[in-house]
Amino acid sequence: MRKSTKKIICFFVGILVILGVFSRNVFANSIEKYKGSIVADSINSKIPEEVREENTPNLDLMYMIYIENRDGGSIYQEFPDGSKRSIGNVIRSGKYPTNSSAGFWASHYDAANDGTHSCITASASNNVHVRVGPNESYDPIKAAEITKASVPSLSPADIEAAGVWMPKQFTIGTEDDYVYAEINNPSKFTESIIYTDILGGNEIFGGESGAFVGNPVQFLDNDEEWKSLDYYYNGSYDKPIPEDLRIVVSKPSISIGSPVSIEFENWAAGDTVNGEYKESNGRVLLNYADGTSKHIADIIQRVRGTGRFGGSEYSHVGTFRASHPGVICLSTSPKVGRSNWGTYIDYSGGIQLVPANHAKFLAYNVDQKSFIDGAYSQQPHYGIIASIGANKEDLYNPEYAPNGEITFDPILEAVAPLYSQYLKPKYIDGDIENSTMFVISEDFGVNWKETPTIMGLTGFENHSASFEESPVASWTNIKILLEY
Repeated sequence: MRKSTKKIICFFVGILVILGVFSRNVFANSIEKYKGSIVADSINSKIPEEVREENTPNLDLMYMIYIENRDGGSIYQEFPDGSKRSIGNVIRSGKYPTNSSAGFWASHYDAANDGTHSCITASASNNVHVRVGPNESYDPIKAAEITKASVPSLSPADIEAAGVWMPKQFTIGTEDDYVYAEINNPSKFTESIIYTDILGGNEIFGGESGAFVGNPVQFLDNDEEWKSLDYYYNGSYDKPIPEDLRIVVSKPSISIGSPVSIEFENWAAGDTVNGEYKESNGRVLLNYADGTSKHIADIIQRVRGTGRFGGSEYSHVGTFRASHPGVICLSTSPKVGRSNWGTYIDYSGGIQLVPANHAKFLAYNVDQKSFIDGAYSQQPHYGIIASIGANKEDLYNPEYAPNGEITFDPILEAVAPLYSQYLKPKYIDGDIENSTMFVISEDFGVNWKETPTIMGLTGFENHSASFEESPVASWTNIKILLEY
């Protein structure tokens, strides 16, 4: 071979090496810092202008969570500096995704914050749900056709036959999920669950390595490249859950930084709270370190009691328990674990703050008959949030989309910062300052104090399982202190 030919070959090899290094660096940088996409993935509706900037935030990589989906596989964090930290192992691998149920309608609402669809769709102290498809946007006008009358079974198959797609998902489960299945019926482990040896309330389940709703979930393809699960499933959900999974967890911020707290004025127009009559809805305020406070939504149903929400047994008093595109769940009960199988629920206590359209759909369309206080029964353990200026009376119209328009527009479902990207359970033993907690006020925000311990049902009248009086009834303000 001539020397000139060798030089040309060496030159092109060098170029290819440089391009390879460059492409890897560009890829790494694109993961470490990028402009986020809107997670709320609904058509025929809009998001509030007050939070437009928060919904396309700057995203800075905090860490990535790797899951080796095979029996005995590792689960670990990797940080931007390349360091790694083991957080657990897979006991039993997940096999195949499944349909979300009508009860988890909220998984319709979101997409990933990198512009793909496959993402964390629920992050809680007792499990993590991953949406893997379809790659479709949610149409609330079409969804309004789904009712108990039109689809009596409310099964995913029948809902899809009626023309409304259903989300596909798999779940990352706790060690207790595995133990419970093994004790009760080891031949029937749920195929859509990746069973881990991580205890509820720890690590990815509300500990120091959790994920936000809207964080992308990826797989390692045959070319050793990480890609969205969109490309793996691409409409074919009979494929097994991939062996190598990655969750990209990023911290959101805007031009003035990341929010430090979210405050809820716990009243709706017409309520009398601690002796004061309120003519207008309570506000939801988003607060920043520089003193900026944004009015981003309204309270149209105050919370005045507690419910027994599953998962609270893994959460401490005053902690953020669960986030998904249709819920904020806060724990008022101590962490007891799922001890004394079957009775642990008696120790559970908490409140939920739900977006208004989601509350209506579940209450009326899928026949849950819950959330909306007085529509069917008492619901003191739910607060309901809507866009600024919303009217509480619209909750009592059972039509989800009257006159061809969704009831509460702008929507809040999967909208940041309340229902995606900014909130996740985070509790670190011995480090309250770096844990996401909530505090309460009984004097309209003049003084704040720690959340009291409240277990079981409270605030229900003439209910054999409930204390009629609830400390929550005197809460004028609730504030979530954000730690990322």
